[in-house]
Amino acid sequence: MTNTDGYSMVAWESLIGFWRVWVIHLGRRYGILEVLSKARAPLEGGEIAGSLNLNPYAVDAWLESASALKVVKKTSRGYRLPRALATLLVDDENPKFMGGLVSYYALRSLDFDAFDALFLGETHSDTHGSHLSEAFVEGTRWDHTVFLKTLLPKLSTLRRKLDAGSNVLDLGCGAGGWIAKVAPHYPKSHFIGVDPDEHSIQEAREKCRSIPNAEFTLGRAEELDFEGVIDLIYLGEVLYVIKDKQSVLNACYRALKPNGYIVVCEAVCDPGRNTWRDENTLVRGALLDYMAQGGRTLGRRDISQLIANAGFAKPREHNMHGGLFFFVSRKPAGSTA
Repeated sequence: MTNTDGYSMVAWESLIGFWRVWVIHLGRRYGILEVLSKARAPLEGGEIAGSLNLNPYAVDAWLESASALKVVKKTSRGYRLPRALATLLVDDENPKFMGGLVSYYALRSLDFDAFDALFLGETHSDTHGSHLSEAFVEGTRWDHTVFLKTLLPKLSTLRRKLDAGSNVLDLGCGAGGWIAKVAPHYPKSHFIGVDPDEHSIQEAREKCRSIPNAEFTLGRAEELDFEGVIDLIYLGEVLYVIKDKQSVLNACYRALKPNGYIVVCEAVCDPGRNTWRDENTLVRGALLDYMAQGGRTLGRRDISQLIANAGFAKPREHNMHGGLFFFVSRKPAGSTA
């Protein structure tokens, strides 16, 4: 194979991958993948369209595309979704779930006009694109699942705190997805979500209105007014877009009780691994997306140093794979500031 053939293959794979992302996203958005995942036998397009009240011609076209792109399998009796793909694309309670990340990139592609501001040196808007909020909801579904089902089982002391009753602060809570996932498991703890976007706070309140131990308030991480009363602070993929990162982490330190926990969740490159591994390629490939939001990717050492500089103990790093890391640290006992 010549170099030209190799590059042609990359180009073709890119085109196919683009449409596969959109087919998966649309299948999730309109419930088609969920219906297929629950079916005990292959389904025809008409059956799916009828159960979801969708345009049958659009559903047939989706099935044809999804079959060509190897998202679903076509049989003589209809279409079915392989079990492994149901886990990856539909089951957001499974730590292997990736469907939200696929939808994130589909939704972000709708805001690509934000790159005009980036490349032409214009000022970023506060919204960074009308689909960013929805994209963030989708992209962080997996974060919340692995926090609850993979990270917390490793942190027995923190689990006991939450079971007994703790004050928990979610900084940059967005639409409240993390609190909606975690708070019902710890009814004795009180969860507070803070975000500077009024629309996100309204959405969070609506989403969590049946969760009595959750509340949400409009505010900026840089302006925390809590002093030594919080047991756990969670920053879920927000540090990268905060301008004065050190000031925010310093404020987190002041807000926490002695022995209180800080958990920072971020997508980072793992420099100890091959640059061309899929997870590293994904994070590095998303650099322009981070910049279009007014942020930048962070290295593991950058994040650990910021946390340590604020006065916390050296954080423990937990690699969730896919480029996602949790950095966990505590405010030392006896601290007063």
